[in-house]
Amino acid sequence: MKIAFVHQNFPGQFLRLARTFVAEGHEVVGLGMVKQCAIPGVKYFSYDAVPGPDDAPYQNRYSPVIPRLRRAYGVAYRAKALASQGFEPDVVVVNTGWGENLFLKDIWPKARHVAYFEYYYHAKGQDLDFDPEFPVTNEEVIWRLRLKNSMQLGALDAADLAVAPTRYQRDTFPTYLRDRLAIIHDGIDTHKLLPDPQVRLQLGESGPQLTREKPVVTYVTRNIEPMRGAHVVFKSLPYLLDIDPDLRVVIVGGRGTSYSGSAPNGQSWFDVFKARIERPIDWSRVHFVGNLPYDQFVKVLQVSSAHVYMTYPFVLSWSS
Repeated sequence: MKIAFVHQNFPGQFLRLARTFVAEGHEVVGLGMVKQCAIPGVKYFSYDAVPGPDDAPYQNRYSPVIPRLRRAYGVAYRAKALASQGFEPDVVVVNTGWGENLFLKDIWPKARHVAYFEYYYHAKGQDLDFDPEFPVTNEEVIWRLRLKNSMQLGALDAADLAVAPTRYQRDTFPTYLRDRLAIIHDGIDTHKLLPDPQVRLQLGESGPQLTREKPVVTYVTRNIEPMRGAHVVFKSLPYLLDIDPDLRVVIVGGRGTSYSGSAPNGQSWFDVFKARIERPIDWSRVHFVGNLPYDQFVKVLQVSSAHVYMTYPFVLSWSS
C-alpha cells in the first residue's frame, strides 16, 4: 500500500506507525512544515503555509481559523504537486488539529482518509472554567473555541474514518458525533519504557548524577504553564522538599506556551510561578532541565520515585 501521513510537526503521533508500515514493506510518505525529517524508509516532503492576513490587532481574534486555512492550502498545493507526479496514496492519515485535511480528499479522492481528533472544546465543564485561579473574563475566548470546533467539524466531514486516542477525548465531542469516532490509543513503547534499577541520570555537565538510591520526584510537561498544572507543582515544592532531606525534584519542560494564554506583563509562566512560591527553598535540590532528548526523558522516568502528572481536563494522550 501507499500511505501518506500529514502533520505540520511531522512525524508527531505517527512516528511508530510510519516505521511499522515501512518495516512491513509499504510505501510511506510524510508531509509537514518542518524542513527536514530523516526517518529511514519514509519519503518526506515539506510544505509552507500560504500567505494570509496578518493584521496584528486582529491576529489573536482570528487565530483559530486563519493559520489553519493557510496550512490547509499549503499542504493541498504540495499534495497536488505529488499527484501530478503520479503519487496516489491508498490511505491518508492526518492530525486534524492544524486544519491540514480540509482539501486533501478532493486531491486524492480514491484514498481512504483517516482523521485523528484530539479534543472538542466547551465553554463549561472542561479546561476553560476548570481553574478558579485563572477565570475567563473575555467572552471572545469562548467565541474562539467555537471557531476551533468549526474547523473540527469540517475535518470530520472530509474523513472516511475518524479516530480519537482515548475514551475521554472521544466523549468531549457532541453525543450525536461520538459514534463516528473510533477509539485507538496512541500506544506505549514497552520495549523502550522499561524499569532500570541501575539507571544513572546526569544533570548537565557539572550537575549531580541521580540514581534510584535516593528519592526523586519528577514532573514533565511540554511547556511550564497553567494548563498542565505547573503552578500547582511550583507551589508544592517547599512541601515536597520537606518530606526528605535527600529528596530532589526534576522538572522537565520548556519556558514557552503551548496551550495556555500568555503570562502577564511579557513574562514567562515559569517566572510568574517561581515568584509566587510562598517561602524560601533549597534550589540546589530542584532541577529545571528544559526539554530533553527522548533517551534522556526515558531516564527521567526510570530514576523517578514518584512521578507527578497534573493537567486541566484536556488532551490526555501523546500531546501531554
